Amino acid sequence: MKTAFSFLLIFSIIVSCNQPQTNTSVTKELILLDDHDKKVCDSIGFDTLVLSKIRNHSDNLFSVFYRESYYVDDSVKDSLETKRLGLGLSFKATNEMAPTLVDLLSNDLFNLGYTIFISEQNFGIQDSPDQISVLKTKDKFDVLKFQRTDAANYGIDNDSLLQVLAVFDKKYSLKIDGAGPDWCQFEILQSPDNWMDLANEVYKVCPDVVSQGTETVEALADEMKRTKKLYFWWD
Repeated sequence: MKTAFSFLLIFSIIVSCNQPQTNTSVTKELILLDDHDKKVCDSIGFDTLVLSKIRNHSDNLFSVFYRESYYVDDSVKDSLETKRLGLGLSFKATNEMAPTLVDLLSNDLFNLGYTIFISEQNFGIQDSPDQISVLKTKDKFDVLKFQRTDAANYGIDNDSLLQVLAVFDKKYSLKIDGAGPDWCQFEILQSPDNWMDLANEVYKVCPDVVSQGTETVEALADEMKRTKKLYFWWD
């Protein structure tokens, strides 16, 4: 009797181990890319798993991303930064969905060696979508270098801005959400002891977020405390 029971137990274990896996996360990783997706992937040298993960959440058209989309001068696509980082990937999303998609995908893509971010904000004006981009790097500051983000109207070039943001990053541990030629946004992972101190620091670097945004430094402090977001924008 004991022998028969042991046999049945072993048999049930073998059968269960051979059952097809139905785990949703495993199934999602096996999304097949169409010919267009494969062509884009091949042209920029991206891991197909990156596109597959995005396809779990978006069916919008993929395109190649480089800084030429922001500048009249076509030569930017041959810049040293573009050559160093290579070309990226872009796709569109509504203003409401873009932050959600970046948040959903950022950790998975980071673990694969990529950074996802909002590269163009249209704030839903005339139903214009935002643009999300992916670069093959784990360094958030590479995104700012690639986008050549600066505050030219305040005499702050890209190199100077990176130095300033490095100080913020050391104090508050920043995770990039997005960046364009004249703006950037980060998630604050390490909250300050005093949000007013942070708001005053931000105001010194970027007066426009107050004068053309929250209107007061106190309101900026309250907004950052509520959203845990650090936003710079220079008019």
